[in-house]
Amino acid sequence: MSRLVSRAVLWLLDQTHIVVTGITALAFLKTRSAHVGYFISGAVLFNTFAKLSKNIIRQDRPNVTVEDDPKDPSRRPKKKVKKTYGMPSTHSTSIGFYMAYIILSLPPFSSPSTTISGMRRASTVSGPTGGLMALVTLVWGSLIMWSRVRIGYHTLAQVLVGATIGLSGGVAWRWMWDHKVVGLGSWEGVLQGWIDRAFGIVGL
Repeated sequence: MSRLVSRAVLWLLDQTHIVVTGITALAFLKTRSAHVGYFISGAVLFNTFAKLSKNIIRQDRPNVTVEDDPKDPSRRPKKKVKKTYGMPSTHSTSIGFYMAYIILSLPPFSSPSTTISGMRRASTVSGPTGGLMALVTLVWGSLIMWSRVRIGYHTLAQVLVGATIGLSGGVAWRWMWDHKVVGLGSWEGVLQGWIDRAFGIVGL
């Protein structure tokens, strides 16, 4: 039973990219916010950077024993679960970015004027509640990263490097927004106008 539960949990963690992508898309469709668009562009940017790095470094993924091989461990051949390169883990990069940006959008790190549009209610919660939400985000993201090693998709080093890229990127991207770097203050209105026109064209 415990093994069945463990496999079910790992499977759910392995599918989180679908859930995260879906929630992000729904958030953008609902809020139509320039800030959400900015957040998404950052996630895509750093994920793309990780993918390009993967093709430059060209480090293989780990060889693991798969479940459908013969029951005798000595006869189970080792093989890669995925055939692409593994360093860094792009999955961990994405999750790290989400973790950093979401946590920095919660109190006491953000204010109503800087939090993600559509998440403004988060800025009105108490400090302990914000801390609990940040803790849940941290645990959730850490479990997903751990599952990448446990399932055999990546080595620990590949996950740690990917997470470092994502966490650093999330912090930097959020800082740029809060401090209106490279004219983000004026660009926000322009981007919002483009988004509104795009939704108007498609009739949403």
